[in-house]
Amino acid sequence: MMWLNHEGLLGEIECIFPKRLDEESALLKSQNALVQQGFPLIDTEMEIDAPEISVFKGSGYFILYLTESANYNKKIVSENLTFYLQNMELIAIKAIITN
Repeated sequence: MMWLNHEGLLGEIECIFPKRLDEESALLKSQNALVQQGFPLIDTEMEIDAPEISVFKGSGYFILYLTESANYNKKIVSENLTFYLQNMELIAIKAIITN
C-alpha cells in the first residue's frame, strides 16, 4: 500500500509479507539514464499494479523491488532514498538505514 498526498508525493509504503530475497537483484542502468535530485511525484490518476513486492536487506540498506524489471532509465535521489524508474514506472526504491 502507498499513501500519497493530494499532489502525488509519497508519504508511506506498507508491504505486508513481501517476498524476501537472499541475494540482491542488480538494477541495470540504461545507456542514457537521467539522474536527478529531489523527490518523485506519483501519478495518482494511473492505476498501479504491483503483483508481488520483493525486498532485499543488505548491510545498512534495503531495496524494495516493485516489478521484475531490472532496467532503469531514471534515478531520483532524495537524501536516504533512491527511486529507480523505467519509462516513468517506479520499479525499485533503495533506502539507506540511518541511526
